[in-house]
Amino acid sequence: MVKDILDRVNGINDRSEHMEARLAELVSEIANVAASFARIDAATQEQNDSIRQVAANQRQLDQSNQANAAAVGQASNQVRAFEGTVAQINQRIAEFRTESAGAATEQRASA
Repeated sequence: MVKDILDRVNGINDRSEHMEARLAELVSEIANVAASFARIDAATQEQNDSIRQVAANQRQLDQSNQANAAAVGQASNQVRAFEGTVAQINQRIAEFRTESAGAATEQRASA
């Protein structure tokens, strides 16, 4: 009977040591998983920061594109205005030439 009790105590002791070793392994594995989660969290933060930077750059590019489009519109309006002015000047030059040619013809005729 004492032998049975000792055998049981030794069996319990062996199982206890096995459980202690297994628990130590589990603690180590849980620590590894926690470290992996920490790395994933850090990578996620980096990605979020990068996405924010890309979004800010995109907004800046959109603003630049809008400013460029406005500048092109203004330049186009100025070109049209200059074309109108050039047409008026050309018309006046043509009128001047016509008047000058007419005056020269009259002078020759009266001479």
